[in-house]
Amino acid sequence: MPIIKSDERMDKTVTYGSLKLFVDTSYRPEHHRRQWGTVVGDFKDLKDGDKVYFHYLSLVDNPHIPPDKWLVPYEMIYCIIRDEVIMLNDYLAVSILQEESNSKLITLKKKSTNKGVVKYTNHPDLITGDEVYFNKMCAFENEIEGDTVYMMENRDILKVKR
Repeated sequence: MPIIKSDERMDKTVTYGSLKLFVDTSYRPEHHRRQWGTVVGDFKDLKDGDKVYFHYLSLVDNPHIPPDKWLVPYEMIYCIIRDEVIMLNDYLAVSILQEESNSKLITLKKKSTNKGVVKYTNHPDLITGDEVYFNKMCAFENEIEGDTVYMMENRDILKVKR
């Protein structure tokens, strides 16, 4: 397992507009864990100093490594950030689409729950920009380098529309 370094294990603040809110991370701490860090040492495709994003429930505490570092199973790492986003381990990122509902009185916009556009992929049959339908039970929202995307595995794609 690669060793990942981060300054903090928890995201203790949330920004909402111009407000900066402080979060009590003692309740459900796994929901506040930082989902990115820097690789310490080389491991498979990862090089020392690479920034990586990983599944938030994948951190493994180890008493033999310092408190600012932890182990992350390689299979739970989504992507490497070098000069670009490089997807790993059968994961892909889909941009979230807005759906509109029109009525006589108001127009509602909401996030689509099963349709999006491929943003990052390493699958040979998918390209950036493909519109896809996916299993909404398998996708979850994440932020990669400032972009809010749905993360999922390639097998969760149900249909590709080109």
